[in-house]
Amino acid sequence: MQGIAEQPIPFFRSLGLAVTATVAAFVAALVAGIGWFAASGRGPAATAALKNPGSDPLQTIALVAYVVMAALLLWRWPRIMRRTLAELGLRALRPRDWATAGIGIAAVFGLRLLTALALSLTHNTHHVQTGFEHFRVTDAYGATATAVTAVIAAPFTEELLFRGVIFRALWSRLPILAAALISALLFGLIHDDGVLFPAIAGLGFVNALVYARCGNLYAAMIVHAANNALPIALLIAYGA
Repeated sequence: MQGIAEQPIPFFRSLGLAVTATVAAFVAALVAGIGWFAASGRGPAATAALKNPGSDPLQTIALVAYVVMAALLLWRWPRIMRRTLAELGLRALRPRDWATAGIGIAAVFGLRLLTALALSLTHNTHHVQTGFEHFRVTDAYGATATAVTAVIAAPFTEELLFRGVIFRALWSRLPILAAALISALLFGLIHDDGVLFPAIAGLGFVNALVYARCGNLYAAMIVHAANNALPIALLIAYGA
């Protein structure tokens, strides 16, 4: 990773930042959710909205959580590492970075094909990722917010957290494949889907190697966004 592996990493402070950012995002989502529920009048419509991940309030709450997490990471991570965001991997993409992202996209789409085969063999072809079982688009705002959350906010924030902070910290103490595997397993676990766990963890593993290969977090974010784009487009189309 262009010298990154050799640079000293404040291991425990990095992991502490990951935990702090996760807790901050949860608290922000909780406060936003309580505020919306209190203002909505707590009627049947409000209860129904909370069961639909495509509803306006839940998409807004998700965006709030991601923004809070990203803001905290962008603020604290450079200070902990004593490097600029560009030095940490948030810099303009070069041809090598685009090529690495392309390889990563090919790898995750290969994983998608293997996942589809596994779902077919286990009779789980109708499985929907946990949290999206009752997804339904209610209006244009919900569709737009869903797309923004899944294709921009989630890839940006989750790559900052899992690859930028967690994987990088683990790599300072472990061989690269072990660090990539552990960060990928954590990434899979936090999505809380036993059926799709191998595919989600696989995405995390690929993106750790993408980041390690070119040192550019935007390359990993592009792979993540490409992975999310197709299923989200299908959810919006069929949930409309």
